[in-house]
Amino acid sequence: MFGALIRSLDPSRWSVTATDLAVEIGEDIRYPDVMVEAQDQPGGERSSRTPVLLVEVLSPSSLALDLHVKAAEYLSLPSLEYYIVAAQDETRVWIWRRSSGEARAFPAEPAELDTIDAERDLGRLGASLALAGIYRFLPRQSH
Repeated sequence: MFGALIRSLDPSRWSVTATDLAVEIGEDIRYPDVMVEAQDQPGGERSSRTPVLLVEVLSPSSLALDLHVKAAEYLSLPSLEYYIVAAQDETRVWIWRRSSGEARAFPAEPAELDTIDAERDLGRLGASLALAGIYRFLPRQSH
C-alpha cells in the first residue's frame, strides 16, 4: 500500500509515511500503517492532526478494531478525506471516502473492492488506487 501511494501521488503535494507518525484524535493517539498529508505541513513533528488519507492493514486480530473502532475515530478527523482498510492475505480493500459538497460526510458503510482489476479514484489527491498494484504478489484469486 505504501509503495502504491508513493508511486501514484505527486511528491511535491503529498507526504506519504509508513508507521512513523502518530495521529492525534482528541486525547487519543493512533499509529496508522500508512498516512498521507499535505506537503505544506510543518516538518519534524512526530504526530499529525491533519492527515488526508489513512491506511490500516488487517491482521487476524485487528479486524474489529480497524473496521469499527479506528474507523469511528479516524472518520471524526476534519482533514481526513479517505480511510482505507486493506486485507493482507486476500485481494480486499474497504474505502471510506468523504463526500464533496456542503455535507462533506463519510458514508455509513465503506465501498468494498475485491477484484484484482478494481481501481478507485482518489479525486482530491490527483491519483487512483489500483488493487493490481497493491496485491501483485498474492496468488490470483477467483471471485
